[in-house]
Amino acid sequence: MIETFFPRDRVARALTLSTAAHSLSSGVFYTVSALYFTRVIGLEATTVGLGLGVAGGVGVVASYAGGWLSDRVGAHHVQSWAMTLNGLAMLAYTLAADAVVFVLVACVAVGARSAQGSAKQAIIARWYVGPDRVALRARMRVVTNVCIGLGTVTAAAALVIDTAAAYRTAMLTAGVLLLVAAVPVVRLPHAVPALAAAML
Repeated sequence: MIETFFPRDRVARALTLSTAAHSLSSGVFYTVSALYFTRVIGLEATTVGLGLGVAGGVGVVASYAGGWLSDRVGAHHVQSWAMTLNGLAMLAYTLAADAVVFVLVACVAVGARSAQGSAKQAIIARWYVGPDRVALRARMRVVTNVCIGLGTVTAAAALVIDTAAAYRTAMLTAGVLLLVAAVPVVRLPHAVPALAAAML
């Protein structure tokens, strides 16, 4: 279990810690987002669905763009910037006051999430081979599932309180967690100098 949540290998450790914070954020967001969008911002459910559908299309394009950029500027750079942008976009949800702003923020958030996902997979593919790659991905899947569950449980407090302030606080928490998730990957090239060369 220690190796799963806090690996000895520095690259695996950075990716795992980042994944843990990212997954905690996802658990919080998945739990409160629908109520936040409809009850706090005041959007219709159909508007939320259409907006997230448009954002999903942007995410598909961003996924390819993230892979393309990873080949040219380095996957570690793409992941760092995309993760940071994702966190800022999540925080920006709390400033969305109408459907247009909501859709724009959702497009940035989902696009950045997709781009950083492609970059993370590029790092894993280039830094690890064979059984090591399979083992890392399996451990990170465990971390993802556990932390999404913990994030969901944490966000339940907002559902119990059931106020606009509680939902807004939960969304801010999700954004801050994404910014925290960016810290290990931003520091990664400094901790493992050889990584930068391997990513180009």
